[in-house]
Amino acid sequence: MATGTTRTVTEFAAALEQACAALDAAAPGQAWNPAEGAPASYAHRQQATWAHQIAMAAALTAWGLAPDTVIGHSLGEVAAAHTAGALPLAEAARLVTARSALLHEAQALGCLLAIGLSEEEVKQLPGMPAGAEIACINGPATTVVAGPATALESLAGHLEATGVWHRMIGDAPPAHSRLLADHQDRLLAHITPLRWRRPRVPMVSTVFPREVGFDLDEAYWQAQLREPVDFYAALAEALHAGPTLVVEVSPRPVLSAPITQTIARHGLPAALATAPAGADAHTALLHIAATAYTRGRAPAWPTPRTPHTRLPLPRWHHQPRQEVPDLADDLAGLAADERRARLAGLVRAMVAEAAPLPLRPGDDTTPLERLGLGSHDRILLRARLAQRAPALPAHAGTDPATTITDLTDLLEKTVTTQPGREPEPTAPPQGPSTAR
Repeated sequence: MATGTTRTVTEFAAALEQACAALDAAAPGQAWNPAEGAPASYAHRQQATWAHQIAMAAALTAWGLAPDTVIGHSLGEVAAAHTAGALPLAEAARLVTARSALLHEAQALGCLLAIGLSEEEVKQLPGMPAGAEIACINGPATTVVAGPATALESLAGHLEATGVWHRMIGDAPPAHSRLLADHQDRLLAHITPLRWRRPRVPMVSTVFPREVGFDLDEAYWQAQLREPVDFYAALAEALHAGPTLVVEVSPRPVLSAPITQTIARHGLPAALATAPAGADAHTALLHIAATAYTRGRAPAWPTPRTPHTRLPLPRWHHQPRQEVPDLADDLAGLAADERRARLAGLVRAMVAEAAPLPLRPGDDTTPLERLGLGSHDRILLRARLAQRAPALPAHAGTDPATTITDLTDLLEKTVTTQPGREPEPTAPPQGPSTAR
């Protein structure tokens, strides 16, 4: 993290140095320091991530991209509270060192499991073992479960057998669960008294996502270690306020998928600014600044002394024109149910390719707009379908309320009634007929 950025972005370097000095003051000889190299322990990784977030937020603010609202996810809520002006840097560092040390101890109690299902779907899983509980609600189709390692391994086996996406986070302790009840009491003892004030920038809590004016005192951070992270509700609360550019301030884009899911599922007027996977902090900052500029937020551009970074060019999607076989010819001779299944599969595959989030079994009746397909996406979808079925009506798929099922119906009607093609009878014809 931050390799080379301290030499290229002076604002980032200054903020990182201050954050590391605050960590060292909070836990002399025990806190992470960049001079020691990459953070090895879980506690040091938490501290390094927090310092990186503080530095990124400071650099963006110096570039004229100060936040209008902040949200933090788990550890990130400490950086969010400082960025909002609620926690002085020294107090935030004291909270982070105490919190990270306790979480390091808790690694032996269990781990985390990310699941590609909604909160309600996870609660209804028949294979949900005793001791496992929801720790994070990240998006409409991304939930994290905490619990003992053996319980989560059992759950992962059930998910594997049923084809549900999941990922074991074995190096993370079971935070935001009842397994940390003792640790939250110890955290309270470590951080009392805590100096805090009302944030200058509005902050949406992931502990109480629908409350305003909550106290960021010792009791809040005690609860924050144990209670589930409701990032989904907090983000939706902020996004419903109006057009929004969401900036993910993180060493790597771990929340991009659930943020995109939330925007798409609710059809919200929002966009995401984040860094490509594997990008260094300097490139990440420039990507965010560029996205903000294209969305109407003009940054105070870096000074000429700041070296430029070569960004990857957009991929060129043009391919030589190929003759695409007429869909009606492909379907000739198929029984009605087989033809229907072939058409439904084609439409679903094209929609899945255009959608920003994975399709789920029930999405055949979900409006395309709610699946994340904007007007431009729907026009391109219609054009791709028309390559296979030239007689497809010009309006097909352009209505935001259209569903995969609607498109399948329309496509089936088109390919079975196009000029020069006799519709397949549903019953044996009666009387003489004349062949064309």
